[in-house]
Amino acid sequence: MSGFLGDVTYEATHALSGSSTDLQLGYSLPSGVQLTADVRADGNQVGIDKVSAFHVAGPFNVEPAWLRASRTMRLTLGRGGWKHRCPFSLRTDMHEDGSKDYELAYKHDFDESRKLRARLSLPGETAARAQQRAAEIG
Repeated sequence: MSGFLGDVTYEATHALSGSSTDLQLGYSLPSGVQLTADVRADGNQVGIDKVSAFHVAGPFNVEPAWLRASRTMRLTLGRGGWKHRCPFSLRTDMHEDGSKDYELAYKHDFDESRKLRARLSLPGETAARAQQRAAEIG
């Protein structure tokens, strides 16, 4: 189920096999920023899973997000636009303990049946070790 309530968009899904209901609320600001909140209701418990803001800044997409359960700040930078949203992106997860994880992603649709998806994930500890090793070599 989805729709509009004034300027606010909503989309609700309910898993028939379970008791949880997911609700995504969105609001578009006049500046082009889209604010979203992902809410999950499971039985008597209701909680926010993620709060984010999405903005197209010229040929780049920027999306900062807060993931409540893992207490993680996520920043995604993408190269794309409204029509081809983020064929190339860089994501950084900044955890509460100060550690960081990184992900590079690429996607390309050749046609409806042929698609290319590539993803490289680097846990922060591994990236720090690689940087230290490069400093030792150089």
